[in-house]
Amino acid sequence: MPIRSTSTSLLRLSASSGVVSKAASPLASLAPKPKIEAVRIVDMSASNSWAEFAGLFRSTRRAFLDHERSKTELKALMPEDAKEAIGHRVRAKRSKSGAISFDLLETEASHAAL
Repeated sequence: MPIRSTSTSLLRLSASSGVVSKAASPLASLAPKPKIEAVRIVDMSASNSWAEFAGLFRSTRRAFLDHERSKTELKALMPEDAKEAIGHRVRAKRSKSGAISFDLLETEASHAAL
C-alpha cells in the first residue's frame, strides 16, 4: 500500500465518514479571503508610527514627483533603437518587451599616484 501524506489521509478519512471539515483540506489555506467592505473612518493621530511615516511621506513627496518626472523625460530622450543609454552616472536599459529601467552608476574612486 503506498504511503500517503497525513493531510490527504485525513481528508479521505473525513470524506468517507461523511463529514468534511475545512481544516482537513490542504487547499483551505490557499483560498482567497473574502473582502471586507471598509465602512469607517479612523483617527490615527495618537499613533507614533503613523506620525513617523506620515512625516516621511510628506517630506519626500516633492522628491518622488521630481523622480517620476525625470524618469518620464529620460525615457522620452532615449532613442527608439537604443538598447542602453549611459550618461551622468545614470544608465537606462530597454528590455525585450520595450520597458525602460534605470540604474545609478557609481564612479570608481580615483587613486593617487605613488
